[in-house]
Amino acid sequence: MSHGPAEVAADAFKRFVWRGTLEICESMERFATWSLAGVGATAALLVANVSGLQGVVSDLGIKLCLLLLALSLLAGAISKQLGAALMAGLNNLRNSEGALQSPVGQATMDAITLSGAELRDQIVAPYWWPLSSQMKKAFDRGATDPLATDKRFVQLFCFQLYWLWAHTAAAIGALLVVPFTLD
Repeated sequence: MSHGPAEVAADAFKRFVWRGTLEICESMERFATWSLAGVGATAALLVANVSGLQGVVSDLGIKLCLLLLALSLLAGAISKQLGAALMAGLNNLRNSEGALQSPVGQATMDAITLSGAELRDQIVAPYWWPLSSQMKKAFDRGATDPLATDKRFVQLFCFQLYWLWAHTAAAIGALLVVPFTLD
């Protein structure tokens, strides 16, 4: 699909805005690291002192608190993994774009004689299913949409943010359970 100068400029601006937003994923991943440590320590402290809490907090309260802490740890771990993947993906994207836009990269791209489908199939060949299937779809989307990779990163960023919110909400919920379930 051919883009005119106005579309190319609009795509460049969208890419600039989206990648600027994606820079936040690193600080969110760091927050998840520290809050996971805090939630894990809280869960360990609660489990280690469960016998002392049993006369003060109801059994239901202790169970609900532990359940919410476990859910918080799960959501935080997912958010952290998404953040790490996004940071690595963005770094790889920047490095790839820099290399391909260099004179050597341009010469390499110009020397490729394979069709797009042949190149795609050779690139994804060593990957196992379902990753190979996902990569084929991503390759095909990228062939028709120059912003496909950036859009995918924005979607992953949204998932990271929502999992981080779930992590935080579950941790806060776990802490609020205790005073509301005092015997």
